[in-house]
Amino acid sequence: HDSERQARLAADREWSRKVAARKAELAAEKERARIQAVKEAARRQRELKAAAARKVATKRQSLEEERRAAGKQRKEALARASEAYRMERRGSIPQPDPVQVKRRQVAQMTVAYGRAPPAIASYGGR
Repeated sequence: HDSERQARLAADREWSRKVAARKAELAAEKERARIQAVKEAARRQRELKAAAARKVATKRQSLEEERRAAGKQRKEALARASEAYRMERRGSIPQPDPVQVKRRQVAQMTVAYGRAPPAIASYGGR
């Protein structure tokens, strides 16, 4: 039974070798998973950072655009006001429509004479 004992020892050794190999395999697997997780977390972090940066950039851009638009509006308003002022100074306030003027005259004369003066009666119908 010396050979039996030898065989049993060999089998035991084989078994322990297999167990050790399996343990090492599992440990390596675990390590790979850990590395993967770390990489994933880092990637997610980078993505979040980039998204935040983009958000800030777009916010800044929209603020710039708003400011520019406001400035433009202010300039336009100023230009309009100064134009009106200049026209007033020059005394060239836009003249009323001649047809309107004529109608007003006809109305006044009608009130004065009790009827439209014949020469202008046709004109008032315009």
